[in-house]
Amino acid sequence: MCQSPHWGYILRGRVRIKRKDGEFVLKTGDVYYLEPAHVPVFEEETEIVEFSPKKEYQETIDVVARNMAAAPTAT
Repeated sequence: MCQSPHWGYILRGRVRIKRKDGEFVLKTGDVYYLEPAHVPVFEEETEIVEFSPKKEYQETIDVVARNMAAAPTAT
């Protein structure tokens, strides 16, 4: 789950946001605020403008990078 809050705008596309308490969809034209503890699932090609605190966002990117490095590669 993402550890960073985000403020943003969906320029084009659709993304499903999963949380422990449920899920919802953001689509073209939506403005949003996401609290930490969410998982975005891009359901189609999507363009967004997003603002996030640097420290919390970097912590999430670091975890993703470690997970990707540890994952088996497809052959």
